[in-house]
Amino acid sequence: MGSSYDLKLMPDMGIRPTLGHVPGERPTARRAPPLAFEEGPLAWYVWPAEPPRPGASDGVVPLKGLPEGTADTLATLAVVVLGLGAVGARAFVELARLGAGLLLGVDPDSYGPESWQTQPSRRWADAGKSKARLQGEIAHAANPATTVITVKGFSQDLPLWAFRRASVLVAAGDNLDLMVSAGVLAAALGKTLVQGAVQGEQWVSFVRTYPLGNPEVGCPACALGAREWSMLRQRRGCDPNNARLQAIEPTRTLPPVCDLAASLVGGEVLKAILPTSPKAREAEELAYCMLTHRLWPTTYPRNLNCRCPHQRWHEIDVPASPSEVTLEMLLKQLPAAGPHNHAGPWLQIRGELPFASFTFCRRCDAQVPVRRFARLGQPVGRCACGEPLAVIPIGTRSVVPPDDVRHCLGLPLNELGIPPGGAVGIASDAEWSYFFVGKPPILDAAEPRPPIAPEPPQTLGTPRKRDQRSRLYEGPDDTTPFQAE
Repeated sequence: MGSSYDLKLMPDMGIRPTLGHVPGERPTARRAPPLAFEEGPLAWYVWPAEPPRPGASDGVVPLKGLPEGTADTLATLAVVVLGLGAVGARAFVELARLGAGLLLGVDPDSYGPESWQTQPSRRWADAGKSKARLQGEIAHAANPATTVITVKGFSQDLPLWAFRRASVLVAAGDNLDLMVSAGVLAAALGKTLVQGAVQGEQWVSFVRTYPLGNPEVGCPACALGAREWSMLRQRRGCDPNNARLQAIEPTRTLPPVCDLAASLVGGEVLKAILPTSPKAREAEELAYCMLTHRLWPTTYPRNLNCRCPHQRWHEIDVPASPSEVTLEMLLKQLPAAGPHNHAGPWLQIRGELPFASFTFCRRCDAQVPVRRFARLGQPVGRCACGEPLAVIPIGTRSVVPPDDVRHCLGLPLNELGIPPGGAVGIASDAEWSYFFVGKPPILDAAEPRPPIAPEPPQTLGTPRKRDQRSRLYEGPDDTTPFQAE
């Protein structure tokens, strides 16, 4: 059933579609299986929005406390949820029930044998299953009118177009690395960031809101001290290799505490998008203790010594394909475009992946130029001696070196490793402009499914269609028992 959709996939993106349905799942008449893709370290699952069934009620009534027209506002809402565990999974489904138009969830983990105690999963049936795969299925089953996309992988590996597409970012992970990187992106793209968290020992639920549409407000990193910074696994500066931290200890917080944190997250998302609701003007935290019924509201001021940039990017859409665009063409669209030296110190260029300037051959030790954006370990051709080449840390940079800029200016972006929907950042006078080139094929696959045509009425004398299963129980004329030959 999943193979009946025509996917327009660009050959240079490196996405492999999984035709048919996900292995091990039988399609049913009620629910189509997701479209499945692989892109680098990420596994994508897509459930396009389904139209109402002919003759069936839409089952939607106005909810109390919401102004008129909220349903239309929610239909345009896009939320990215980072972490689909005890808090994030519950918030993900709640947002689907509220009628969000697009939900994108990401989580690298799978359910363990003890996960059912604290997370929305079944005791034995879901052990070993991907959280992203299962929670996407649950959210889409709750509201098939919502387009649901889930990703098995780390949020730091998500392409920038996913964050840019979001109206609100939700972080429900359990590590500082996730919150710091989410805060940097929220400030750069002008998004509101909502965090849901719990403190299990004291039965405390937290919700934190960072209105980073104003990059001068506090971000998650503003409250970190020297000890917290030393605990971060990801390395910054010129090192393009960021370590990924995955949860080791299972969540052991009581389900009611996680439920409350998820509900608080849903409320903050609604407040962020509804025009009549009060908006947070600075970073805020609300903590509620179920043991004592005490509330602790707190505000987080901007830390002027914060290590994160608190810088808003200039965002520029380039509708053409990466094969039709060069760096030279992007430079002409910069706000400060002029007769500058393209390899001068004023110019910095970076992509979503490290720039591999060169690599070394393992057989003959030759230094081979690569000059493209690529992941560490990614194959990049062969040496003249015939040995396969791969990207190594010693030849990678976070920005394109000036000597390589001269060589790459006239090359199409797809030859530099930029896929459709990919982003290229160019700094002019310390301000970054990000160019989003083309449309991601994932969004083409997520287009709403066509309306279901009503079946023609059955009339007398019209033979009933039989499938292969009905032949096991009925004879050729549907009246005599089946006789094995």
